[in-house]
Amino acid sequence: MNTPAFDPASCTGQTAGGAQLGVFSTGAGSCFGGILVPWLKVVSNSDTFERMEDMEINAGGIADGIDSFEDVGRTIFEYLLAMASGAKTYSEKVGYSVVNIWDKGVTT
Repeated sequence: MNTPAFDPASCTGQTAGGAQLGVFSTGAGSCFGGILVPWLKVVSNSDTFERMEDMEINAGGIADGIDSFEDVGRTIFEYLLAMASGAKTYSEKVGYSVVNIWDKGVTT
């Protein structure tokens, strides 16, 4: 789906477009949590994953040479199945959520 790069507006747009679950990739550790559907946060580097307590999946193991692409993909798939069955994301557990229909500033 073509959405702005701004995290809350992008995820809100995808939710409005019909997403039931979301997979959100971040390198900097954005702590986005959706209010309408759960969003799984996948971090692209191990340093950020270890610094942030609210990320679900560390995909940085691929770049570190520890995990294979297939292993991380399987972990994401299994986590999504658990979410679809009612498992809560970190953001849901702590009650953090954001909705952003439009940002008045520059949106890429």
